[in-house]
Amino acid sequence: MKVTLATAKQRIAKHLSLCPTDSRVTEYINEAQRRLIESGKWKGTYGRFTLCATDGCIVWPRQIETIESFAINKTPGIIRNSWFEFLESGVGLQADSCGVANQLLDRGEVPTYRSMSGEGKPVRVYAFLEADAGKTITIMGYDSNGNWVRTLKEGSGPTAVYRDGEVVTLTNGFVDTATSFKSIVGVIKDTTEGNVMLYELVNATPTLIDLASYEPTETIPSYRKSLVPGLADCGTCSEGNVGTVSVTVIAKLRFLEAVSDDDVLLISDLYAIKNMAIAIKMEENRDFATAAEFRALAIDSLRNQLSNYTGDGAVPVLKLTNLDTHGGGGIESVI
Repeated sequence: MKVTLATAKQRIAKHLSLCPTDSRVTEYINEAQRRLIESGKWKGTYGRFTLCATDGCIVWPRQIETIESFAINKTPGIIRNSWFEFLESGVGLQADSCGVANQLLDRGEVPTYRSMSGEGKPVRVYAFLEADAGKTITIMGYDSNGNWVRTLKEGSGPTAVYRDGEVVTLTNGFVDTATSFKSIVGVIKDTTEGNVMLYELVNATPTLIDLASYEPTETIPSYRKSLVPGLADCGTCSEGNVGTVSVTVIAKLRFLEAVSDDDVLLISDLYAIKNMAIAIKMEENRDFATAAEFRALAIDSLRNQLSNYTGDGAVPVLKLTNLDTHGGGGIESVI
């Protein structure tokens, strides 16, 4: 059963000796959620997702933290971390157009789901609500000459103060950057009421290439990025979209702060959230022994919930490394 922030506040506030309307209750619940989510794969903290990819570089949605398993057109593949391409006995650096298939390589985090073309173009920023007019978004990166973008914040001459990036003031519509960006490496955005979208302005016709769509609560957008070498040669997406490939993953979900009373919490065990919130409060009071006891109660409750959810009917699955793997010399047995 899912739980909203409003329900959690009503149930947990009294155990913290606070009123449900006290902003600190939400802070405790969010901190408790974050710690619990990062402590294991509990019920509601992972899921299965399928997308249709057009090339080997895949930027995952904001809600995804880590890819645990993946398959291309129903065929399972191997997940590699960012060190794999640098193994002396490995395959070397991989590219989007070619490489060892059925492998997913970590590419860190990026602020947009599509990269700039690298030609040096203005960025068009769209906002869709009058309530967001006057708010700002700061775009940081390199200009068409490859220089890091710095813009004047205030003052002039020797007293001038500059800041990284270009600050764009939103309107109920669109506004273009004065800078022609070659690449974008960071974005800082005010909390908004509606989504904010970024496009690369290719020409004055205009021809637009979508770069990102930021949700209202995103303030420092950051998304996990992966590379599947040679993905374009893997076939056609099962949904029938020409030129796309079906990629299915089981992913660990990212902690996102609950803001509105209607926000659904990833952790649905209120007993666990309550005990972790109390543990955090005990830590603040320097009572670490009591904090450890409440933290153990929280984790134990999540283990019980997960055991009840998964049951005993499923046959345990052993995960073994493919014998065709690179970097291990194809060793079948070390004995």
